[in-house]
Amino acid sequence: MNDCSWILLTPKATVKELLPDLTHTLYGSAIEQRVFERVVLLSDGLLVQTHDERQLQSWHDYLRMNTSADTRFNEQRLSVAEYQDFMSQEPQGTHTLTIFSQRLDSLNLTPLFDCLQHHQVNISGIRWFSSPYPNNCPARAAVHSDCLKITVDAARADLSLLRQKCDSLALRSEEMDIVLQQNQTVRCRLAVFDMDSTLIEQEVIDELAAEAGRGKEVAKITEQAMLGHIDFRDSLQQRVALLKGLNVSAITAVLERLRLTPGAERLIHHLHKQGCITAIVTGGFRVFGEVLQRRLGINHLYANALESVDGHLTGRTTGEVIDAQGKARCVRQLAFSEGIDLAHVLAVGDGSNDIEMLRTAGLGVAFHAKPAVRAVADVAIQTAGLDAIIALLG
Repeated sequence: MNDCSWILLTPKATVKELLPDLTHTLYGSAIEQRVFERVVLLSDGLLVQTHDERQLQSWHDYLRMNTSADTRFNEQRLSVAEYQDFMSQEPQGTHTLTIFSQRLDSLNLTPLFDCLQHHQVNISGIRWFSSPYPNNCPARAAVHSDCLKITVDAARADLSLLRQKCDSLALRSEEMDIVLQQNQTVRCRLAVFDMDSTLIEQEVIDELAAEAGRGKEVAKITEQAMLGHIDFRDSLQQRVALLKGLNVSAITAVLERLRLTPGAERLIHHLHKQGCITAIVTGGFRVFGEVLQRRLGINHLYANALESVDGHLTGRTTGEVIDAQGKARCVRQLAFSEGIDLAHVLAVGDGSNDIEMLRTAGLGVAFHAKPAVRAVADVAIQTAGLDAIIALLG
């Protein structure tokens, strides 16, 4: 069936008494079986939203095989008005857990549910997050992840410890992101992005170094800089010096092999549709940023500039160097000039020179980032594409 159905599942007496203990089993099986679009835990049952009622029977069979209790339910189909009335009484919870994974099943979810139970976190609802764009949208994601949003009441939990445990579970799985956020609408009016290894997959300076035959030397310095072991300004000076004498035609060669990060186009398309101003704020180079700016329709660009003379790089940059402090300063200045409160700024980056920028923004996202960056960011995404950020904004 194509139309959505709303069904109230009321457990029979034996299940009603055991419902608190069965919550994880009920939710976990509903997720793994992909039976429901949304599940809300009520005081005396479950309110579910499904596009295929035929799957209810397979779900019932699953429960009978995996629990020792009587898991029969009375089923009541609801009208739209009845459903909306129930939803108006839905427990709001205090926080939302957003989970991204290529494979959501009991193997991934059971440790998370056990963690929530251990930290006295109660689940009040789950729903699959649907893309705001159809699959034929030109700005669709290059890779697709399941996205599940779990509403929880974490009033009694140590949030810092809970967040650490969720991060640990995600990293251990190596195929899942778990993001814990307070329940509030994130109003993004300005979104700023690092370029290298964020909007694009490569580090441009490493690609230029490969053209100059200095790839290993520069890549080593880049890695140390991104880890924060070398001051970014010093590392930039060292790396650019190794490019001295490189023909500027190498820039074209590098441009031809640059790849957008999966989900970048879709995220930028979504932000612009929502009226959000976008900017690239990078310690990388303007000549590459300008191409990316045109391709994605980015509103603003702040980047370093390579100096060239007679068609060859001089091994120096021109103008003010944009380092970690410079990035944060650019964000503050842009927000001020646009009349935007920093609370409504989204910042995304991966390296240590992005830390101050992430701290400045209302929502700082560490994207496939180094440990030091993940430690200070509001949220971290390690496996999903950039378009996963859409789910964090609403």
